[in-house]
Amino acid sequence: MKSEHNCFIHAEKVSGNEYTAYELHDSIKAITNNYEYGDVYEGKYQIWEHPSGTIFKIVTDRKVADNDYYSDPDKGLWLPKIVKTGIDSQKVTEAYERLISSPMETSLIERIKRVFKKNK
Repeated sequence: MKSEHNCFIHAEKVSGNEYTAYELHDSIKAITNNYEYGDVYEGKYQIWEHPSGTIFKIVTDRKVADNDYYSDPDKGLWLPKIVKTGIDSQKVTEAYERLISSPMETSLIERIKRVFKKNK
């Protein structure tokens, strides 16, 4: 039996406006703690909420100096903000089902293969 508690999916941009899901987490903070400013500024990530299907984009709360482009939120120079962009229950549910049925630790090679397979 599947749990219906809220969980969050870390998704990364693969091209254009296409994102693919990579990891499940119990909290948004657990996902965003390791984000770097530059990646967030460039729109590299989304967070998907299951089971609601809500899609969030991640933005920075302020601009930082060029030499802090790779800083993480723990340095206190910036914070990630989540902005709701829409709801896609089917996409999020499919991603959730795929992630819970696959091994928790996916190798980098497997992730790269998945990205290329998705782009075919």
